Amino acid sequence: MKKVTDILRPNLLIIFGAILLLYFLNWLSHGRAGDVAVGGYAIAVSGAFIAVGVLGIVLGDKLNQMTKNIFDVACVSLFGTFMFVYFLTRTIDWSSVMGPTGWIIKILSMVASLALIGLYVPSKFAKQPALVRFAYLFSAIFCLALLLDILFLNSGEANALGGVDIILLVAYGLFATYLFNSFGKEEAPKQVEAKEE
Repeated sequence: MKKVTDILRPNLLIIFGAILLLYFLNWLSHGRAGDVAVGGYAIAVSGAFIAVGVLGIVLGDKLNQMTKNIFDVACVSLFGTFMFVYFLTRTIDWSSVMGPTGWIIKILSMVASLALIGLYVPSKFAKQPALVRFAYLFSAIFCLALLLDILFLNSGEANALGGVDIILLVAYGLFATYLFNSFGKEEAPKQVEAKEE
């Protein structure tokens, strides 16, 4: 099963990077400075994802576990930082019309983005059971923030079924799959607890 996961992960990165690139490329032509900044950063992040995915396919079994961990940390950190910038610019642009729900969602999303980076990075190298559990927990909270970004408009109003952004939904789903697969079977919370016992 782990072999299958290792084969799929580079492909997930390439597909995710391509979707991210195509989705945010048009943002460079928007008039708002925040959108242009997000679009430019998205292009850099998507390029990094595609490059890591290609390296993972080309090198294959030649990659040792430390290199894989470095790639995972780089990808998760880049996307976590990107989402923080994305949520921050959305908050600034929509602050005049945002209701309480919108503020709560955006603040939660920004905190979750930073917490993901702060806990995921050391969990990949320290191998402390408690740290891995917290990283797993905040990975779930971060994915919840991504889901809320789909289900609610920037103003905080609920999104209608016809207004759901399918491309973003697919992109977020791909990243969530990659994120949880990056923990690996040996790092899953239940496995860690079993080792402690």
